Amino acid sequence: MASASTPINAFAPWSFSWSFWPSTTQFYIYMHFAEIKTLQVNETREFSVSVNGEFVSERYSPKRMAMETIFYSTKQCEEGLCIIELSRTSKSTLPPLMNALEIYYVIELPQLKTNQDDVLAIKSIQNTYGVSKVNWQGDPCVPREFLWDGLNCDNLENSMPPIVTFL
Repeated sequence: MASASTPINAFAPWSFSWSFWPSTTQFYIYMHFAEIKTLQVNETREFSVSVNGEFVSERYSPKRMAMETIFYSTKQCEEGLCIIELSRTSKSTLPPLMNALEIYYVIELPQLKTNQDDVLAIKSIQNTYGVSKVNWQGDPCVPREFLWDGLNCDNLENSMPPIVTFL
């Protein structure tokens, strides 16, 4: 990682907020950190990491050019507003930093997942023949909007698991 985000005011916390609706949406956060500066003897970077006021790490110091990831998951944010905050500790002479941030939320799909035997067969074909398709990720048949390239599926609208009918 060669770049990082820091607060405009070196003494202010670094913060990022977003909203989810409904407020009970489950989400996963991956925060990536690496010290990209060679610190002088008199310099220290240490900060707390909190999500919605809950400490994930009270004293964190990123390692020099070695990426580390802090993971956090929760089922909801108060009133749908989520806040990540990095606050420098009293020991720190430098502001907090964030190199990369990933936020994923769970989407409940009403459809059944693709027939497991079909998934195993497709994965076997993919591995055996080295098939590399960009969108061959996740479930092959559902949701319909993300149907894998080159596949046709049946039973997408009924109570039976979808099956692959053409490859």
